Amino acid sequence: MSESEEEKKRSYFNMSAAVDELRFESFGKREKAVAGLKILGKGLFNAVKYTATEVLPAVTNAAATSTARQADKQLKDPDLTDAQRVKLEGIRSKASEKSKI
Repeated sequence: MSESEEEKKRSYFNMSAAVDELRFESFGKREKAVAGLKILGKGLFNAVKYTATEVLPAVTNAAATSTARQADKQLKDPDLTDAQRVKLEGIRSKASEKSKI
């Protein structure tokens, strides 16, 4: 595993350790309830963090790529006015910067 993958793995809560805590380290109803809530909280944290760091950037990149492609298609239209062409070129350039095309 590379260093960056290892760092990503360490930045999330270890869910197997949380399950082990519930199964083997907590005794009684109160401790089991607390351990169960910890699992819920850690799982929610991991899901939100994954969404914010992995999913949203990918969606944003895909949307920017799509916008750049649509602008390219529209720029091929010979009936565009100069103002429309300038506007589309600006949109394409901004989208290309965001999508890393």
